[in-house]
Amino acid sequence: MKLVRVDHSKYINTDRINAVVEYNPNETHVFTGDSYEPFVFNQPIKKVLDAICGSEERSVEYEDAENYRRDNN
Repeated sequence: MKLVRVDHSKYINTDRINAVVEYNPNETHVFTGDSYEPFVFNQPIKKVLDAICGSEERSVEYEDAENYRRDNN
């Protein structure tokens, strides 16, 4: 699992992204999993894609989801 901080208070699991869509120059919608409701980020698509595509300063990586769950229970 790789979580990426897209803005100051929102993180997204990059393994679950299905689509990234720009609706206007300052609003980007990210669709994940089987959800029809997007995560809405009030940022240009370039900033969102930069975060998703590997900005190290924004990423939080776990070895795997099972270890993460075990450590937090």
